Amino acid sequence: MTATTIPESNPHSLKQGDFLTVTDALTGESDRRVVASVKENPLQGSADQLQRGDIWQVVPKEPPPLVLTDEPQALAMWPRHLYDNLPAWNASLLKLALQRTPAHAWAAYRDPNRPPEAPSPQMLIGSALHAMLLEPDDWHEQFTAIPEDAPKRPTEKQLTDGADSRPGTKARQAYEDAHKRERWWHEFDQRCARATVLATADFDLALQLRAAVEAHPGLGPLFRPEHRPLNELTLTWFDPVTGHRCKVRLDGLRFTGSELRVLDLKSAADAGPDPFGKSAAGFGYVLQGSFYIDGVDACRDAIAALLGLPPGALDGVPIVFEFVAIEKEKPAPEFIGRYFMTEPQVDLGRRLYRKALEMVASAQSLDYWPGYDTAPVPLTLPAWYERQMEALL
Repeated sequence: MTATTIPESNPHSLKQGDFLTVTDALTGESDRRVVASVKENPLQGSADQLQRGDIWQVVPKEPPPLVLTDEPQALAMWPRHLYDNLPAWNASLLKLALQRTPAHAWAAYRDPNRPPEAPSPQMLIGSALHAMLLEPDDWHEQFTAIPEDAPKRPTEKQLTDGADSRPGTKARQAYEDAHKRERWWHEFDQRCARATVLATADFDLALQLRAAVEAHPGLGPLFRPEHRPLNELTLTWFDPVTGHRCKVRLDGLRFTGSELRVLDLKSAADAGPDPFGKSAAGFGYVLQGSFYIDGVDACRDAIAALLGLPPGALDGVPIVFEFVAIEKEKPAPEFIGRYFMTEPQVDLGRRLYRKALEMVASAQSLDYWPGYDTAPVPLTLPAWYERQMEALL
């Protein structure tokens, strides 16, 4: 446990759920609090009401240790890094194994020496939207923006040129200005060391997209703060056919009384029925949806326990999988599409993921993850190409 005085050391390491012991510098009185939320600058109106001169002590709140059992489990508000480390198959690995090869799946998800993935700006916007909408108390820790009035980051040359110049000269002023900007960026980098920094325009767009979902007449009520425990819900179970452990992380799960509805957020260039259907085909969303549905089905009693219901209370309750397609360039409720999977689509997705499970189960048991054929194979041309070329003859 550490103690310090604000502002000599700003409590940038504070996070939601930490315990605080706050001692008033004048009266000496102390009281223990739990951080409800932490804004970018805790000295300017954070929920714990810390004051300049207060002494704070932090006891980090760690999640309870996960004990994997042979029974299906539902883990509410489980951190993403712990989900990623669960030794189980997920939909992303299965899609890659089926659409490419098992070798691609191993390289992307199992190779211990794989390089970290560098997300694109569009991926960062999507991740920020997920955090803002699904983790309303925590997202400030994960994402921030470069302020519009941020000074230009100085170059190495600017930090050295003019060091020996006389005071008052332009060269000296430029040197001092470069070091002033360097100090600003050093403080910013320290303050945001644990957060992903987005461009201001991208950060604002994520906020606008969140507002569009919250203003949607049908979706807004499904993403109110009281639903937070069933956002980012981790499920894990053993596949009854291969015997391998599986896992999913649901964006949202809602029990309406008559159905269990899985909500999956997708950002899209065009959220219309036909364009989004093409995206769903190209990105393997059908396999993902069926895998998630069967995960919920396997974990019914574990989910019931989270809802305060007795075992068996959710038996036979229909499971609906809904894609929430949000147009990235049009942050307004009217540009959000909602699509549920039909029974034939669920059946197709189930057959696809079962095939993928068989492939990765075989690869693991043989410790051999095959890639492309090593021998030459016939070239395959798209059917449309052959039709177009024939029309020219």
